[in-house]
Amino acid sequence: MLSDIWSGFALCGVFFYPLSCAIKDEPFFMQWQRIHSIDALLTYGWLSLCCALLFWLIRRIPNPAVQIIPLALLLTVPFLSFLGYLLRQVGIKAWLTQVHTQPFFQNSFFVLAGLCTVVFCRYARRRPQRLVYLGYRIPKIFTPLAFVWLYAAVSGSFDAPAIWADSPGTRVIPSEKPRNHVFILLFDELDRNFLFDKQGNVAVRFPHIRKFAAAGSVYRAASSPADNTLESIYNFIREQRGIKLHIEKSALFETAPKTAWVTGMEKNIFADARRLGYRVSAMGWYLPYCEIWGKHLDYCRSFSAYNLSASRRQSTLPDLYDPILTVFNLWPNQSIFGYFKNPASGILHQELLSAIGVRFRKAVLLAPRDNHFIFAHFGIPHAPFVFDAEDTALFGDHFQPDANSYLKQVERVDVEFGHLLAFLAENGMYENATIVLMSDHALRCIDTGGIKTDVPVIVKLPHQAQGRQVAATTFTEKLAPALLIR
Repeated sequence: MLSDIWSGFALCGVFFYPLSCAIKDEPFFMQWQRIHSIDALLTYGWLSLCCALLFWLIRRIPNPAVQIIPLALLLTVPFLSFLGYLLRQVGIKAWLTQVHTQPFFQNSFFVLAGLCTVVFCRYARRRPQRLVYLGYRIPKIFTPLAFVWLYAAVSGSFDAPAIWADSPGTRVIPSEKPRNHVFILLFDELDRNFLFDKQGNVAVRFPHIRKFAAAGSVYRAASSPADNTLESIYNFIREQRGIKLHIEKSALFETAPKTAWVTGMEKNIFADARRLGYRVSAMGWYLPYCEIWGKHLDYCRSFSAYNLSASRRQSTLPDLYDPILTVFNLWPNQSIFGYFKNPASGILHQELLSAIGVRFRKAVLLAPRDNHFIFAHFGIPHAPFVFDAEDTALFGDHFQPDANSYLKQVERVDVEFGHLLAFLAENGMYENATIVLMSDHALRCIDTGGIKTDVPVIVKLPHQAQGRQVAATTFTEKLAPALLIR
């Protein structure tokens, strides 16, 4: 039994290899917390025991040839996990895409897989005992990965970034308070080529956004500061364009026009809004908003690629399946890995969508009498596009995102946007608010032929009821400061 416990312990180290690497190599995006470490250790413990029990039960099968089948199934997922992340680390994801999209590579892959299966079956028939012996011994060879995982899970929380803030400092209320609210709702990778029809109007399949645009200003030539989420949103908040960023472990640095640590930068839209007397809130995923701009925020919640960031439970309680889902979420989405990765990513994005919406409402209800400036960064319609307006799972191509699946996820954006507008109306804030619907950059995983910094921007000013079109080129980082001045 001790040998089976050792095998189970080692096999879990193989499975959790992606998460242990992500904690150490990408702490900026993981935003690892102490509660995450508790999650990880508890999950590792019960999963190791489960694997040990399975090893023990398989040993009880008297026929070695029969043992091979459950043993192979037990080893498959952990070693797929190890292989999948290893392929990401060595940078051959493009090859995986070719395997799926090019008939020659696809056929070659299946031929090679078929040959390996034939060789395996022939060897299993001739030397079943030898194969079973290897099945029990190979996981033990990878025992060091288990200790790497334990070290990463524990040490990753030593320098935990702030993921929430609630009135961290005293606001200075100016003599003349702002007369309106400002709500900026940014949906990740919302593409205007899909949002608008050929006539330049919001497509009929997005009724809530279409109705909103009919009473607002549609900016036909809006440009974001960058073609990637990190630099686009960072430049937008810093009210600048051209700032290049560099990540070193958990620290973010500006590398252009000059090198500087980003934390503590005083010039940003949150600081400007606070000086004008707004109650300033931010919530979103991917960027550590609270760590970078927490001192300028009255309320904040940031979310990471770790599934625990969602709102289905209180963040003070451990969860025993978040680490497992996050491992799948770190796999490549190409080839066979997509069958595991994309459902996990779908769960993450569905929960983040709900969580950010909950935090948006909470920020408003915490101080219903204040004038609010709220920035909310939602994670959809970012890939993978695996659920629609009713949160129904899509069973399309898991490996290559397609336009139809993307449009279905934009329909989910439309539904969520409609819910947020209805909430503001119910609380008497819609008419007296500046509401901005925008994106950080255009869709990147599908070639639309457009410029990736061309983004949709629709703005409704306080008491505005008549829609209009703005044809002039508009830089989004200049838009928000101008709206604060109104």
